[in-house]
Amino acid sequence: MGTFISLNFTDNKNLIKINWAGIILTTIMWGFHYIQNPLNILANVQNIILLVTIILTWKFNRQIIRGKMPIWTSRTLMIFWLIFLFLRVTI
Repeated sequence: MGTFISLNFTDNKNLIKINWAGIILTTIMWGFHYIQNPLNILANVQNIILLVTIILTWKFNRQIIRGKMPIWTSRTLMIFWLIFLFLRVTI
């Protein structure tokens, strides 16, 4: 079957903490991998996608704090996460 993620936008603090914890852990693990081969072209593409993901996470968290429903940002963020994870698996 499958797992469905339910986001509760009323409990902002926990969602923001989980969001930034994921970004920090991903960046640390990416850094260890990038140090081994910094001239890899796919790793440089992955750098750009990770940077865009961090910016979108910041924008997503800011919209949640302001009480808005971040529909466009959340969809775009999910797409960039999937691309980033696909590149992480293939490299």
